[in-house]
Formats: sequence, structure tokens, C-alpha cells
Amino acid sequence: MTESTGYLYWLAIAGLTLRFRQPVGLWLDRRFFREEYDREQVMLGLLDDLGKVDSVAELSERVHAKLESALHPANVYFWYRDAVEFAAASSSNPLLTPPDFPADGPWLSWFEDRAAATELPWPPEAGLSRRQQRWFSDRNINLAIPISDSAERLAGVVLLGPKKSEEPYGAHDRRLLLAIATQVAVVRENLRLRAQVSDEQRIRHDVLAHLDRRRANLLKECPRCGLCFDSEAERCDRDGCALTMSLPVARTIEEKYRLDRLIGKGGMGAVYEARDLRLARTVAVKILLGRAFGQRDALNRFRREARAAARLDHPRIVRIYDYGALEGEGAYIVMERLQGSTLRAQLQRLRIMPMRDVADWFDQILEGLAAAHALGIVHRDLKPENVMGHRDEAQRLGVTILDFGLAKSPASEATRTVSMTMEGTVMGTVGYMSPEQLLGQAVDQRADIFAVGVMLAETLTGRRPFEGDTFADVSRAVLNQAYRLPATSPGLVAIDATLQRCLAKDPSERVASAESVREVLIPALRRLA
Repeated sequence: MTESTGYLYWLAIAGLTLRFRQPVGLWLDRRFFREEYDREQVMLGLLDDLGKVDSVAELSERVHAKLESALHPANVYFWYRDAVEFAAASSSNPLLTPPDFPADGPWLSWFEDRAAATELPWPPEAGLSRRQQRWFSDRNINLAIPISDSAERLAGVVLLGPKKSEEPYGAHDRRLLLAIATQVAVVRENLRLRAQVSDEQRIRHDVLAHLDRRRANLLKECPRCGLCFDSEAERCDRDGCALTMSLPVARTIEEKYRLDRLIGKGGMGAVYEARDLRLARTVAVKILLGRAFGQRDALNRFRREARAAARLDHPRIVRIYDYGALEGEGAYIVMERLQGSTLRAQLQRLRIMPMRDVADWFDQILEGLAAAHALGIVHRDLKPENVMGHRDEAQRLGVTILDFGLAKSPASEATRTVSMTMEGTVMGTVGYMSPEQLLGQAVDQRADIFAVGVMLAETLTGRRPFEGDTFADVSRAVLNQAYRLPATSPGLVAIDATLQRCLAKDPSERVASAESVREVLIPALRRLA
């Protein structure tokens, strides 16, 4: 370096290159890789545009236009998934929404597990039927890109034909497409939440306006202790907390039931302790809200199923006294007010229950189910939260099954697992739902037998047999995973044999009746007590 100044020039060039490496790299990209640079800029511009769309149709159209300008595919199809099944996005371009998309079979789970842009044709393990293979082949589909939501569940699919240039999709193309698909999932979820909030606000506004015209005494409640008050009240008498109006209902329902205290709240409504003003007794009133109750068919189905549940006059089943439609979009059920502790509360306190207590609980649960099934009524949402126990002065346990709000009677028009308030959706609690419930198929009493099996395993081990971090994970476990009770004694082996017949994936292989389960299970449990 001391003998020649050439080294100094090389050092200066190296320093300038490091200093200006980004603009130099950008110039090289534009000069020698113009197509790649333009494509990436188109994709980045799309990410900015997606934040401005107002509908799924507009979302599809913008992505479709950008994909055509950047990659020049021969064809593009979009499909989106709701809570239960695939549904075509509404679009002015019919090519974006083919009506016969093959949204059935095991290939969806296979594709969801891969979570990657995948070329077609797919291997046999994908599980495509011949009809489905022909569907993809007829439309010249070359590449499928999953639209995965934040929980890594399949929210939709983008299907691309081959490039018009006949070049294959490279690794860079796939990375960009996956990035776009992820952003599409985020935007679609935001649109769904925005529509849900807007719909709830509209319902609340309409109902409140309707009630206000009639000068109704709207319900207010304390968010801290749950006490209920008239609309004129501002603060809770007990703790001084500011009152809120959580549900758009009158405090006194049909001048018969005055809501006094919140017991619990869920996605479908809330349960209140109330005063029966005619008979001077304490009752429980379940408020069910939803737009479906503004429809004649939904109200008729609700009345029919409420009447069926009211026929269940049995000491192991909560009694239903009354039911009806609310002034707004909703309905109510008046039930016996019970005191005690749910099976869920007991499991949280003890984690694993003594065998004698397990026998007492399930003896009475199965007794109540047998009575309901004898009348052709299926609970469909059996879980530890819906079973309550109470001990008398002699410490004898009495068990009552709660919440036949999703019950299905034999006279029901619905042959699938539909709710009285959310028509067309799979109802129940994931982890306790049978495989046929998860798949939206017809159910009978054997769906309740499956739920009993799940509850039994959870009570004996402290954990549910089918677990996961997401709805999709738990559903896959219910549909595909086998479960065996950790058996260390002949008695537990016998209980596990009964459990296997309760948890059979195929309903035809499951125990047919609650009484049959009771006859075998309870003696086995008592022998271990």
C-alpha cells in the first residue's frame, strides 16, 4: 500500500460502495432486473391499497387486477371461508366466484397443514377425489395459495392458472403471493369485524328506538356486582359503580318478570336472576338476542323447541316455566332458579375428583339424559358448565342438567345442528361436540353420549381428551385422534372400554343410549371408589 497509490483508489471505491450500497443495488435492480423490480413494486402498492377496501368483493377485484398486472396468470379464482363452510365472495366478475368449488373432502385439511403455495397436480395423500381432480384440471389451475388467518387456520384459497409467458412460478413469486394472501386474510377479518360491529350497533339502535317510543323502562346493570336497576338510576346502590346498558331490553319483561341480577353472560345472550311478579317467586331468565328472532320461521322454531324442553319434567333436568319473544329482536326463557356449584367449578377447585364423587355426578347426569332422550330431545351442548350440583343438609348430592337452549326435538324442522338464534351454523362447544356435529351433519342422542365421554375423561384425568390452541386444532383432534384413558388397574381398563364406546368417531359404533352407559359405567366407578 505504501509503494503504490492504486490501493488507495480501491479502498475509496470500497468505502463509497458500502456507503451507497442501497441506491446502487436499486439501480442494478432497475437496470438488469426490471421485471422483478416492477413486480415487487406492484405487490407493495397492493398492500397499501388493501387498507382502503370496503367489501370482500372489492378486495377480490383489487387483488385480481394486481395479480394480472404483476404475474400475468391465465386465470384467477378466489374463495373465502366462513365459520362453517366455504362461501364465494360476492363479485361483479363471475370468473372470481365459480359456484361449484369442491369445498369438501380431506384435501382442505391437507392443504391447511402445508400452509404453503402448492403446485398442482397434488399427490394422492392430498385426498382429492376424481371429481375434484377433474375440477382443478378443467380450470387449468397451476398454483394454490392458502389464505391463513392469524391463528394459522385456512380462511380461503387463491387459485392461479399458469403464467401467460409459460414461465413457472418461482420461489420469489411464491413468497410474494403468500405475503399478499396473509394481508388479504387480515383485511377480510377486519371487514367481518367491522360489519359485525355495525350490525350490532344497528340492532341496538333499532331496538332501543322501538322501546323508547313505548317509554319502556330499559335495563341497566352494575358491571361490578351484576345488580339490575331501572333506566332512571345512574349508580349502583351497593358499590357506587356507574351503571351500564349492556342489553337492549326492558327491565320488566311483559310485565311479568323483573330482572334483578346478572348470573352469567355469553355470546348468545345472558342469564339473570329475576322475580316472577305474578307468583312471587325467584326464577332464572335467559335472554337470547339475535336478528334471527325477527324472522317468523326462527320464532316458530324457538317456540316449538322451548315447548319440547318444557316437557322435561324430571328432577335431574332444570324446569322451564315460560318462554316468549322480546319486543326487539330476541326471545327469553324462564327457568327454575337453582343454587349450587357447576361441575366446571368443581373441576377447577379439585382438578381430579374422587371416584365416589365421579360416580355420583355421572349417575345422575346419565339419568337425566336418559329421560330427555326417551322424549326424543337431544341436549347438543352438554359440558361441565351446564351441569350443576347441590348438597343437602345430609351432604347428599343432587345434580341438575342446565341449558337446553340448543336442544333439538324430533319435531324440529332442522335436520342439522342449528341453533334457535343462529340459523345455519354449527352450534355447541368445541371439544365436547361430536364429529357429526362438527361436520354439520344430523345428530341424535349419540351426540350427547360423546359429550358424556369427553366430560368423563376430563373428570378422571383433569384434562379434556381433545385439546388444541385453536378451533381448528381441537376439531382435527376430535375428528382424527384416538384417545385412551391412562389405565393402571383392571378397574380403569374396564372404564376405558366403556369410554372408547362413548368416544367412537362413527355414531354407529357409539353406545346407543344413556341408560346403557349408566348400567355399565356406574358400577365400574363405584367399585373403584
